[in-house]
Amino acid sequence: MLMSKLTQKIEHLVTTHPLLFSVFSKCYISIIKSELKLAHVTSEDHILFIGGGPCPCSAILMHQLSGAKITVIDQNIDCIQLANRLIHHLGIPEDRFRILHHQGETIDASPYSLIHMALQIYPKDKVLEQIKNTKSPESRVLVRQPKEKMRHFYDQHEAFCPKYKTIQHRNVTNISETALYQF
Repeated sequence: MLMSKLTQKIEHLVTTHPLLFSVFSKCYISIIKSELKLAHVTSEDHILFIGGGPCPCSAILMHQLSGAKITVIDQNIDCIQLANRLIHHLGIPEDRFRILHHQGETIDASPYSLIHMALQIYPKDKVLEQIKNTKSPESRVLVRQPKEKMRHFYDQHEAFCPKYKTIQHRNVTNISETALYQF
């Protein structure tokens, strides 16, 4: 998808310049704080981030703000290598933050208390179906939604769970809201 490629290019640049990471992460801080509150995240959570990209900024911020254990997956090995370099550079402990080469459509979501899906995930319906089929009963799922004018640039999904809460975001990113599913 077009937005995935553009996002990867921006994130690639951010991973190579620490000052850019600091500036870039400021765009996401209010989103992450809202998502932490929406999902009631604590340091006891083990969060799976699907689609970390070369700069898993949201995962990094969620770890820093909550102390939660994080596992990030991405299907692009180049992104994983860059992300691992960034994590090492930031001094984030490996026992609390891992980045793995994996596809969302085949992940076993059962070990995680919270699953977080990036905006650029493709194919979103298949990833959501895999999560639904493998997550533990008490797990929560956060799914980001694009702003209305940007929807055609992202893979959309059908709501597979009628009961969910959302939080609206006012920011400079393409994220309009985050939906919390519990099923």
